[in-house]
Amino acid sequence: MVSPMRHYIRHPSEIPIQYRIREQGQGDERLSNISRGGLSFYSKVPIEVGVDISLSFPLINGGVETHGRVVWCRSIERRYLVGVEFFDPSEAYNTRMVEQICYIEHYRQEVLASEGRNLSAEEAAKEWIEKYAEKFPDFNQS
Repeated sequence: MVSPMRHYIRHPSEIPIQYRIREQGQGDERLSNISRGGLSFYSKVPIEVGVDISLSFPLINGGVETHGRVVWCRSIERRYLVGVEFFDPSEAYNTRMVEQICYIEHYRQEVLASEGRNLSAEEAAKEWIEKYAEKFPDFNQS
């Protein structure tokens, strides 16, 4: 069976992510990828399939938080890759913000590697918006 998350364009990233699971704890991890339907992140510990999870993104000003359910957890070497499906499609705005942050962070790293410029998050955001915001993928693409 194909996961519903596969119906959406995935955007790779490795930005920090924080998760919280009622009665199981919380953690600081790294995002793997994100799409309109959900996301995946790396975890040091396995997370039970079916549990509800709250996710937040510390790099985003204003505290974007989203909620979902763990739909899969795979062991990869010494850590786990966890798949989360969002509860509500109306959370697309939050997802779009996170996707843009992923692109901006990737741009910041790319500029550092190719040009040697170490941009602040704000400088990178300003440059990325000027260059690429109009071309940012629409959620209606699949």
